[in-house]
Amino acid sequence: MNQSQTPTLEIPSSQSESQHADRLRAILNVCKRMTSVGDVISLLELITIETKALLKADRVSIFLLDREKCELWSVISQEKRIMRLDARLGIAGSVAMTGQTINVDIELERYWRCLSEI
Repeated sequence: MNQSQTPTLEIPSSQSESQHADRLRAILNVCKRMTSVGDVISLLELITIETKALLKADRVSIFLLDREKCELWSVISQEKRIMRLDARLGIAGSVAMTGQTINVDIELERYWRCLSEI
């Protein structure tokens, strides 16, 4: 991009401008609500609930990385239980250790394709 061009926000072809604007408004409203939350647990619950709704996800968990123990843990999950995982294992561990996003649907498709070739 040269200096005379201004950056633009591209709208995915599957969304109308109106749908895109609605999603951006919803995200802005969540951000405003986040600033009024007084404690970490309530903040994580708000983020979990709103992320699930915005992404239309089946489930959402927020993991925190304990670098000293090389462990991922989450207090906030739909099951309302503490989860502890080895940060070197699995999809969540891979994301935590590398910082790279993994699209689970794509990875599962690759996994099943590899299994079918065996």
